Amino acid sequence: MRCAPLLLLALVTAFAAPVARSDDVPTLRLPPLDFAKLNAEDAREKFEPVAQRYAIPRALNVSPANAGVWDVSDDGRLRWRWRVEAPDAVHLNFGFTAYRLPRSATLSILASDGEPQFRSFDANDNEAHGELWTPPVFGTAATLELTVAPRERAAVELVLGQVGQGYRGFGRIAAGAKSGSCNADTMCLAAADPWSTVRRAVGAMSRGGSRFCTGSLVNNTANDRRMYFITASHCQVTAANAATLVAIWNFESPTCRQPGSAASGSGAVVGSTTQFNSGAVFRAATVNPFPATPSDPNPPAGGPYSDTTLVELDDPADPAHNLYWAGWDRGATPAQCSAASPCASIHHPDGDEKRITFSHTNLVVGNIARAANVHWFVQWANPAPLLPNFPMPGAVPPSVTEPGSSGSPLYNASQRLVGVLSGGASICGASNASLNDLYGQLAHAWEGLGTDATRVRPWLDPGNTGATTIGGLAPVSGVLFRSGFEDGE
Repeated sequence: MRCAPLLLLALVTAFAAPVARSDDVPTLRLPPLDFAKLNAEDAREKFEPVAQRYAIPRALNVSPANAGVWDVSDDGRLRWRWRVEAPDAVHLNFGFTAYRLPRSATLSILASDGEPQFRSFDANDNEAHGELWTPPVFGTAATLELTVAPRERAAVELVLGQVGQGYRGFGRIAAGAKSGSCNADTMCLAAADPWSTVRRAVGAMSRGGSRFCTGSLVNNTANDRRMYFITASHCQVTAANAATLVAIWNFESPTCRQPGSAASGSGAVVGSTTQFNSGAVFRAATVNPFPATPSDPNPPAGGPYSDTTLVELDDPADPAHNLYWAGWDRGATPAQCSAASPCASIHHPDGDEKRITFSHTNLVVGNIARAANVHWFVQWANPAPLLPNFPMPGAVPPSVTEPGSSGSPLYNASQRLVGVLSGGASICGASNASLNDLYGQLAHAWEGLGTDATRVRPWLDPGNTGATTIGGLAPVSGVLFRSGFEDGE
């Protein structure tokens, strides 16, 4: 797709900011953020059952045909560069609505210091859906840099359709609140603890370059390491936008921060967001039980709306990420949880580093919003368990979940997934009566509403084995499922 230069000029005029120059690279300056407005909007939305916002999406139409500058690098390759600045941002992300590179081409996204924060992109990232979305680039500016052999310049298809002007989440904050200090880092677990294994299945999830939730890799009965990723339907991942999904792995605090301390609620220590998968294919979803938008009427009250969505990430796992495919239990019998054998949820509250919350109380069937009898009600442990890597001895506050934890897995005492987070009353500092949440049951989502687009069974039990529970699966060097979603396949 080629765009006239006037389109970029119109865009810049709409932003009321001129095209500047930075080291001879044409630069677009994004408008300032209205933090008072953002805070008010986020405060209203904080406890609504929607994927929480972390960035303001700015629609663009930028390509090497209508913006940026071309030159020749020292090795004779052609180089195209374009820069964006957002002085108020804590990070930026990029949504390419057209992406197809020839074999000689490489796309790098350089941070403010001129260095890349994560890997470059190339022809291996070409997908049949023709899009590419990135994790956040920390800082107030970033430069796109494309290199290509002269003979293949005409084969480049690259359109930047959106920049996300990030103001919170992923460990950084410019406005609004970070996750609560009561939560326990997964780094507080002992290395040999089985929860340290299953935590590798959990990822922070970006959707549309502006919203975040949590999700988990799940195993299937073929044990073939397909990239099935489960989250909540109210996170609003659909067939239309699944290509925009980015799953970020191993985003954890590098140290165990004492729950309840200032360090636990601060942004002084930030985990790495450099390990990721970009893009997905929608597989199935059960109904979102929460009040809908005017264009999506509410379902009748008291229905079987288990709030579960399954997608398949469209690239195989990178062995360097050391991921884990969680096992599951689709049984309708409530899980037994105790101090000796706890159940737990692992999640990214407010889009921040990975945390773990334990339950010592048996699950029971519960209801939420318009859903009836298809959720697990979980009571969080109070007092919270003392984990071996806590910096200080003594009691710690009960851990909870928060906005951004939506879609996170609930695991039984055998570390097998039994549900995904819809919502609930828990919040740091809550009384015991409010230390609870509700998770859409895998038991219901298994058959869902009876079609392959509304149930997870065809995907998680492709051989129709009838299994009610399976164990998790660790990576094996050199043994990866090849997705087959690549462009041209």
